[in-house]
Amino acid sequence: MNTRLESTEGLKNLKSVQLISITSNRNLRVVTGFDQVSKLVGFNMYLNSALEEVQFDSLKTVEWMSIGLCQGTEAAAHHLALTALSGFNGLTTVDSLTLEGNEALMSAGLLDALKANGAATPLNAATIRFNPLLPEATVHARLDALNVPYREVCGNAEGDPECYCLVDE
Repeated sequence: MNTRLESTEGLKNLKSVQLISITSNRNLRVVTGFDQVSKLVGFNMYLNSALEEVQFDSLKTVEWMSIGLCQGTEAAAHHLALTALSGFNGLTTVDSLTLEGNEALMSAGLLDALKANGAATPLNAATIRFNPLLPEATVHARLDALNVPYREVCGNAEGDPECYCLVDE
């Protein structure tokens, strides 16, 4: 929640952390600098409207990863400039992955990284919703290649328009 933050590159000496949450930084353009972090319990990132790039190639394993946020039956303005998730080249396993409400996202390269890095069970559960430029057929093909046992995929490009998020009451 820092309106002046444009990059996370100053965190290059961080070695051990369980959770990284990058939220509500309207001028953040680049997530980088986590060069020594290879394992996380959780990674949460949403409401960074200027975000263009994520470079987190050192990350190998994460229990849960959430990029974007689902609100009701519509995508909110989360990452208006983030077109790809190609900065996760070292990723081998994610137990649960959520990609929601990323308006400009056209490619989920982290799914390709999971496949290329050859873990026995690279991804157990995926929720990929409300990414209007991300082709839903491509998402299903990538998840099939990863043998993902649980998935919820809807509201993406040329996909199932029936898509809902749970709303806390």
